[in-house]
Amino acid sequence: MNYQMVYQNNLSIMLLLTRCKEAIRIQDYDGGVRRFREFLFYFQKTLEELIKNQNILILDGIQIENTYMTGMLAELLAAQKENDYILLADYLELKVEPFLVMLQNMFSRKQLEHTQKNWFEDNLAVLQKKQERLAVLLKTEYEKHEFAEIDLLKPFTINSVTYSVEETQKGYLTIKIERGGHHRYYHSNKDPREEGMYFASHYYNEEASSYEVLGAGLLYHIWGLADKVSYALPINVYEPDLIILILNMMHYHLGHAFEHFLTLHYDPNLTKLINAIETNPHGFVIHAPSIENIAMDTMKERMRSFFITDSSFRNQRTLLDCNFKLNVKALELSDDVSKKVEHDVWRYFFGKDIYIVAAGPSLDKNLEQLRQKPKNAVIISTGTTFHKMISMGIRPDYVMVTDPNERVIFQLRENEKESIPMILLSTANRQFIQKYHGKKYLIFQKEYKPAEEYAGLNNLTLYETGGSVTTTALDFSIRANAGRIIFLGLDLAFTNNLAHASDTSNMIATDEEELIEVKEYFGGKVLSDAKFIMYRKWIEKRIQRKDAHQIQMINATEGGSYILGMKHIPLEQSIGKRMNEQIGD
Repeated sequence: MNYQMVYQNNLSIMLLLTRCKEAIRIQDYDGGVRRFREFLFYFQKTLEELIKNQNILILDGIQIENTYMTGMLAELLAAQKENDYILLADYLELKVEPFLVMLQNMFSRKQLEHTQKNWFEDNLAVLQKKQERLAVLLKTEYEKHEFAEIDLLKPFTINSVTYSVEETQKGYLTIKIERGGHHRYYHSNKDPREEGMYFASHYYNEEASSYEVLGAGLLYHIWGLADKVSYALPINVYEPDLIILILNMMHYHLGHAFEHFLTLHYDPNLTKLINAIETNPHGFVIHAPSIENIAMDTMKERMRSFFITDSSFRNQRTLLDCNFKLNVKALELSDDVSKKVEHDVWRYFFGKDIYIVAAGPSLDKNLEQLRQKPKNAVIISTGTTFHKMISMGIRPDYVMVTDPNERVIFQLRENEKESIPMILLSTANRQFIQKYHGKKYLIFQKEYKPAEEYAGLNNLTLYETGGSVTTTALDFSIRANAGRIIFLGLDLAFTNNLAHASDTSNMIATDEEELIEVKEYFGGKVLSDAKFIMYRKWIEKRIQRKDAHQIQMINATEGGSYILGMKHIPLEQSIGKRMNEQIGD
């Protein structure tokens, strides 16, 4: 009994099963039938091998009933004959897939002839013809660390990093990397090929003429992308860890991929990737676990920030589109919805003190003091702080909302009948226009194609959002030519282990796995996270641009992160200074 042959054959069969099942689930019956026929051919070969060698299997302690195998095959063929594709997919998922996984586990435990071939030299011969410099670099590193002597399925450590290639439940391989006592898996421990297909479906972009992918892992996401585009588009993989590339060269036969669609790049500083993105932004894709392989902290932070923003946009794309369509439609149907922000609102901002009230935990320290603000100052409440301010009897001049999600309608909390004007991002949740009685102004954002097209046709200003309502309010105030912009509650950190001020949103900091120490408002240290850091850096860059130079930027939060480029002044002092200036005038 050739266990190794059946084991490897099953890997291919399970991939065909997954592709067949996926096609049927999305009603691509033509594709599903074609894949099923291919699956059936190889599946029957496996069953024939098992039945033929049943006596050998029994001697090895493996007993599989012939009637079970033939019955399973009969059920598949009956469903196919009836063209009952839903039943066919169910049989594949509920009966055949567990059977194949069971086989893989039994054969793997036997360890009979089950050795992993080292493909490095074969791949190197192909790579030398196409990328000679990379081939030389890989070979030098391969020989330096004596990879030829390494057991491919045992952990090894290089430069304080431990690499572990492990078998998954279905018999594929995954990789785990440990740095500084923390480990991270790069692919599913069950079915990384299926995971790669999901990845490809999510990141497929019809405007891409090629793909520029940060992170190799063990290439499952790359196989997924290649399959998604029928192997017709080039895929460039940029990997900052040379050892990862060597592991791929050892574990897989990549010759065909190198010749037809795959190009590997060793890119420790990601300079090659950055250049590629400039010419092919539609094809840029990040394999998130691979971000940890980036040695440069600034570049790691940059890629992590991009991933957060990109992931949020992709995950919410349908919601954004629905909100946008309904919000724009409301412009035509409702008198209390307007796009004339520049005419109606900007004139009230010109040269004024603009107080932007965010929901950071430090807001509880000084919000009361806002009652003393000069009469001609303008207060913008973010949606999160709206209820808190109204309940305290502090009435903002405007409320700004940008979040597209359903849950944010909670921010109104029985204030639907208020008359305070509301500034809404074009993709903000549609319920605000439907439920809020006051005047609503729609503003349109950059980097969202429908908004850019609408603004272009209607000669409207486009705003930069920076990813949050507070950053959007900053950009809006700058474009409206404010005199001073003063922030309250802009912690951008977990001050006293809190995420928000009381009576605003969830107060407790729950995401504590990857907190980062940053400089604190008063000069010490405070814990932040990747998203808060991304917003802070966006603000720091935005206020350095030419159109913001004449505007005083004041952080009156009195807690949280230190924000470079702002004056850190207590709110009471900031208000008093302006009032004294006005008395002097």
